[in-house]
Amino acid sequence: MTLEVAGLSSAEEAVYRALVTEGRLPADYVVRRTGLSRSTVESTLAMLTSQGLASRTDKLPFVYWATPPDVVLAPRLKHHAEALELARNEVASLLEA
Repeated sequence: MTLEVAGLSSAEEAVYRALVTEGRLPADYVVRRTGLSRSTVESTLAMLTSQGLASRTDKLPFVYWATPPDVVLAPRLKHHAEALELARNEVASLLEA
């Protein structure tokens, strides 16, 4: 998986990818699509929802959908890139000392 740099675990990435590629999905379909256990999918969907990476319907059975990647992942990546640049500058200043 490749979105670890944006702060997603492999399970979070798998579930998020399923939502992005498939659209609105109930948890059961996410389980089948990802091969993850039901408990892992449910906890991951709850985390994605709480962090604004996904949304869900208010009524049972819940249906989930992803927040577009450019809305939630691009800012995370920008933040990580800025932090990495600060760290590089700090290393450079240590080397000059």
